[in-house]
Amino acid sequence: MEDYEVIVPFQSLQALGCHVDAVFPKKKAGEICATAVHDFAGDRTYSEKPGHNFTQPSADSVALLICHHNFVPLAFETLNVHQV
Repeated sequence: MEDYEVIVPFQSLQALGCHVDAVFPKKKAGEICATAVHDFAGDRTYSEKPGHNFTQPSADSVALLICHHNFVPLAFETLNVHQV
């Protein structure tokens, strides 16, 4: 999974004061979901570097944040979730 596709919305919601847990299908509580940063370094070449590691939470309630018809599964403590 591309790091910036996950970390930017994750940290943006945190910056707004939301408690955010990343939730991943097919992962059990406590398992790690690793991301990768693709660093372009010249003519049609790139290197892949480790990104952020997200730990699957053991969330009792999971909400869906719907942004521009894309579903981003997120677990929230207290947040009214609606389509934006």
